[in-house]
Amino acid sequence: MEFSIISYDALGSTQDTLKEIAATGNASEGLVVQAGKQEAGRGRQGRKWESPPGNLYMSVLLSPNSKIEKIGQISLLAAISVAQGIEDIF
Repeated sequence: MEFSIISYDALGSTQDTLKEIAATGNASEGLVVQAGKQEAGRGRQGRKWESPPGNLYMSVLLSPNSKIEKIGQISLLAAISVAQGIEDIF
């Protein structure tokens, strides 16, 4: 998979922006929407997500070939991969 990144200084929500782009049919798997800050980010269960400048805010378009019951495991696998990558550096 090849990644393509669209960066913004600020936007409402990386997830909303990614959904809008995907809805046009002009997005492929691996598209990343990144922002320096989010002004309308959301956490779990619709809670407000504070997204001040200075952190990494992004959403990635994935099209996994997996059963829907296993889709939730993607975030766990991503977290483990990041942790292992950090361990390799330090």
